[in-house]
Amino acid sequence: MNPLRFILLLLLLLYVSACAQTLAPNFAFDLPGNQKIAVKAKYLVTPELCKTMFFKYTMGGGVGWAGRGLAMGEALCTGVDKFMHAAFMDATMVPPEQTLIASNEVLVVPKLLAIDMFIPSLSGEDEEAFINMQWTVTDAKGKILWTDTIKGSAKRFCIINLCRKANMEQAVQDQFQKALKSMMNHEWWKSVQQGRSER
Repeated sequence: MNPLRFILLLLLLLYVSACAQTLAPNFAFDLPGNQKIAVKAKYLVTPELCKTMFFKYTMGGGVGWAGRGLAMGEALCTGVDKFMHAAFMDATMVPPEQTLIASNEVLVVPKLLAIDMFIPSLSGEDEEAFINMQWTVTDAKGKILWTDTIKGSAKRFCIINLCRKANMEQAVQDQFQKALKSMMNHEWWKSVQQGRSER
């Protein structure tokens, strides 16, 4: 390749990787047992979650800046929506001020705890992106039926933010898939189906 064209291409890649980017993971859920939960579920998605931006990452013990930021909110809210419809036969999103539910329903609340990207100081090592979320399912009385804190993560070798964006997308996909598996591995919904959920 012509040296000038190579330099121009490199500068273009660096410029694009420094610009604000939007996360766009592929949410293809592998449903354990291929059977949805037969309970009516309402789920809460906060405006704060939908506006999530990622700016800082950990770099060799210090802090680095992810260019002009990585817009993650839309992907996270889309992920919650797809997650709920993958897990439940009947799922409806509700605003924060309308979280009252019927006795045969459950409320699912995802909470973002942390997002980070670790870039090792030694070149040649894989970088790790991770996103921690807490998932909670409660009944009409407010009793916790199931809760878990999930760490979604991904590793790959990167040198530019475009690659780091792909790494974070994989971490988000990992978060939702692990949460789905954890939720489906506990038969907490049986008490709701039988109307036996008590404090």
